[in-house]
Amino acid sequence: MPAKMQKSKEDILNRAVKQLERNTELSDLSPGSVARALLEVISEEMADVYAALDFNYAQGLLSKARGNGLDCLGGLLGIERTRGANYTIDKASCSFYFYLNTSPVHTAGSPNTTVSGIGLGSLSIPSGTLVSTSGDYVGRRLAYTTTDEINMGANDSMSYCGLRPSTTDMLLNTGKGTLTTHSYSTVPQLYCYNPKAVNAILNYEDDDTYRSRIRYELRRLASANRWALYMAALSVDGVKDASIKELARGLGSVEVVISPYRVSSNRALILQQVRVAVEAVRPAGISVTVKYPEFLAVGLNARLTLQGSTRVNVGERLRNQAYDLVTNYINSLTAGETLVFNRLISSVISLSGEISDFQINSFSVGGSVVPRRNYTPEEDEQLYAGTVNIL
Repeated sequence: MPAKMQKSKEDILNRAVKQLERNTELSDLSPGSVARALLEVISEEMADVYAALDFNYAQGLLSKARGNGLDCLGGLLGIERTRGANYTIDKASCSFYFYLNTSPVHTAGSPNTTVSGIGLGSLSIPSGTLVSTSGDYVGRRLAYTTTDEINMGANDSMSYCGLRPSTTDMLLNTGKGTLTTHSYSTVPQLYCYNPKAVNAILNYEDDDTYRSRIRYELRRLASANRWALYMAALSVDGVKDASIKELARGLGSVEVVISPYRVSSNRALILQQVRVAVEAVRPAGISVTVKYPEFLAVGLNARLTLQGSTRVNVGERLRNQAYDLVTNYINSLTAGETLVFNRLISSVISLSGEISDFQINSFSVGGSVVPRRNYTPEEDEQLYAGTVNIL
């Protein structure tokens, strides 16, 4: 087992104080003394060195590497991370929000008060506010700017916001729960948090997916196996996921069902590219069929109930946000993935304190009315957002 290299400032300081007490005649090592002040300065610098050592050590391990470090490990096997173009993270994705909390020490991401609770009638946060990861972790500081002007009402405790990478060449993704610093210092009770990983570019392959591809690369190199077919399909831009069905049409047959990032993508071109990629690793004597799942449109009619004091323009904005959230969630599902009803409802209600209820009155899949509960399509079926009405 490797030695643990991470040491905090407190650990280093306590050890140094004990060493001085044991080996020197210094008697005043209490807070405020000259000797203690010198030790605190040195301990803080040494803690940064240990943090750098720990971070760099982790970057050499496939299970812990992230960002550019993971890219370097993948480069050893000639595996490049799937990349796209820089894009804006829409607030409807519910990937980032500002929230209010009166306690300086609290669980990140948890509001405990409203705008009126801190003595304000409303709170506005301008577009272009800088948000970033904390500077406490070496090598992980990434910054974004907000794309929306936020107007929180008296009853609001949190508000989602869109983001844009602060630089056009920013490629690294930002992990869940790491965007906790912002530049809006007017309200000390205002904090920020990202409940989901935030990617700087469109269709950017996240660390976990990329790590899985690296892990199974040796199996892929052996070729003529299901992992080779799976990884060949994922290597095509526009393919979000793929499932491999063995014996789909009897002995010697395999079916590859691919899920695109967008149902409206250039499906014919993507399908042809996957066929070419799969053909390169297809076992001799095996028939491989590549196809899309059957796309089923999800339709629903819902009612958004707002607080009585909610202004008309705010209500319209919340309905638009709810529509974007619902459609984005449905369109994010892959072939065979379950649509979770409670997740859909709770996500909409958590958009704002102005929303008191969200009720789905009718629910249909593929043009047929189905019960209002979790819906799991077949392995070769994929849901996408059809007609969605929110009143």
